[in-house]
Amino acid sequence: MDRERYTKEDIEEWLVKKVAEIMEVDPDNIDIEEPFANYGVSSAEALGLSGELEEWLNTRLSPTLVFDYPTIQEMAQYLSEEKQ
Repeated sequence: MDRERYTKEDIEEWLVKKVAEIMEVDPDNIDIEEPFANYGVSSAEALGLSGELEEWLNTRLSPTLVFDYPTIQEMAQYLSEEKQ
């Protein structure tokens, strides 16, 4: 699937699921406006998340993506607009 087909909501949903998996919590407990750091996402986990997201979107992403866009909402907004 081409990356342009992923909406902001698709990306948010994927990120919520992944952060919930990393933190071993229910996805309903993830606030998309809360910084990744507040969930205790380590640097190594952030890099892993970026790598998995890169594979899912089938595009090259900056390894500093989680730090440049520190919330699910900000990251999803950026990624959904980047190629438009």
